[in-house]
Amino acid sequence: MTMIIAANLGEYVLLATDKRKVMIGSDGLILDVISDNEEKISFNDNLAITGMGYTEILDEFKSLLLKTKIENTDTFLSLAKQIYDSRPISSEYKFSTTKYVITYKTQLNDDVLLNIGIIEASKPNQLIKIDNVIVLGRDTEDVNSILINILKEKLKIPDKDTINDPHLLSENIMYNQYVFFAMFELISKPDNSVSPNADFIVITKKHKPYFMGN
Repeated sequence: MTMIIAANLGEYVLLATDKRKVMIGSDGLILDVISDNEEKISFNDNLAITGMGYTEILDEFKSLLLKTKIENTDTFLSLAKQIYDSRPISSEYKFSTTKYVITYKTQLNDDVLLNIGIIEASKPNQLIKIDNVIVLGRDTEDVNSILINILKEKLKIPDKDTINDPHLLSENIMYNQYVFFAMFELISKPDNSVSPNADFIVITKKHKPYFMGN
């Protein structure tokens, strides 16, 4: 099972996932840990995509998304609906527990806006936009809410001086990456579906995304 953290910090979006791949039984319980070195984030120049749930559904959506020209967010929904409409009836449960998380750029006049969106695989007609911070994981909503509050307190939004200084901006990104990493370590101790190891990607307004392991 995947744990995902994403934060929109204005000048950049930081997206991270843990690296554990598990085998889940028909009852939803974890049968085995398959790997602690799974790369779950795919990306191109303008967006990054990850998700939680069943690998075969996520992989199909990632593949379609990365090879499709994105006109607007309706394209995301169209691809999600295409996959959902072609599902076998027996896979309904898998779709109900799978979510796509997309970070992407949009243009508003002369400004580039950064966005985080979530699509539930079983509800492909709705893109849920996230304003600042999101945590998705196996835990209850109450635990995720606690983590979100911690992140909002700890994360540092870059100010104008930081944005205009590449060294300060790099320091800001590394600090926020460390805050994310601490959350993965915290959750991995009681939850064996989550790895303390994580991959991170940074989507900026001005540059191509860059990918970092922990």
